[in-house]
Amino acid sequence: MGSLLTPSPEAATANKPTIVYLGTLLPAAAEFAASLSSRFNIIGYKPSSQEHFYNDLQSPTSPLAHASAILRLGGESTTGLANGWTIGVGRWTPTLPKTLSLLINMGHGLELEDIAGNAARGITVRSTAGGTDATATVALYLVISAFRLLGAAEKAARTGDPKAFVGAMTWASKNSLDPGGKSVGIIGYGRIGKRIGQLLHALDMRVNYFNRNQKETNEIGVAWNDLDEMVSAVDCVVLSCPYSRETHHILDRDRIELMKPGVRVVNVSRGKCVDEEALIWGIENGIIGGAGLDVYEFE
Repeated sequence: MGSLLTPSPEAATANKPTIVYLGTLLPAAAEFAASLSSRFNIIGYKPSSQEHFYNDLQSPTSPLAHASAILRLGGESTTGLANGWTIGVGRWTPTLPKTLSLLINMGHGLELEDIAGNAARGITVRSTAGGTDATATVALYLVISAFRLLGAAEKAARTGDPKAFVGAMTWASKNSLDPGGKSVGIIGYGRIGKRIGQLLHALDMRVNYFNRNQKETNEIGVAWNDLDEMVSAVDCVVLSCPYSRETHHILDRDRIELMKPGVRVVNVSRGKCVDEEALIWGIENGIIGGAGLDVYEFE
């Protein structure tokens, strides 16, 4: 069975809606949760497996069976669960309690959620979209690393082998570039994409972007209506688009063949937006000079 973290089942009262969070709250979040305790039953729960979690949700003696909202946190909250597990997907949807009206899964994007199936049961599905700055900062790091080839130098340094380090540094000195003055093309210009553009503009990079819905003019970026034209013109491509059928392998071999020799590629969107076999081909054939991946096609 899973373990209740707080409060005890006896502490849950029937006259207040119950919010269940999976995992352990950070101190600031715990303080906020405590401030809601006068209006809600706040129950922490650490599941040991999917089966146990859903059994507890359906057990009439469990306070989880009366949950109005469930929040799945990141990190340790997925202990004992399958990678990529989300709440209320597929065969699990009918087992959720009838009192449930809100499901929140940690992370950006909703492509993994059974939105229609849950909506039919009166359940709203949401993700946590507060990671804009955190994701954009990772993109900034990966762009710098891909241009300066810092990963190879770090890997060699960790070996403790002076010859390996000298070899890596010699190679990097011949192939690394400074991102300042280079052009970047951002695929997907929502909140995260715009923030990435701001950070890279601060590096003196020339910002370009492609967005399916060009609704506004951005003072620091040049909008492109043709993705193929953009990727063929820039020195670095950054993916920050949501995953969908339209963006599956949006960066494939055909587009990689259009790119400049030595182009850098960074992906902070979803792994399946990039055809990794094509990416490897591009690296091996000298088209891609450096890649920074926050996500992978098969995680």
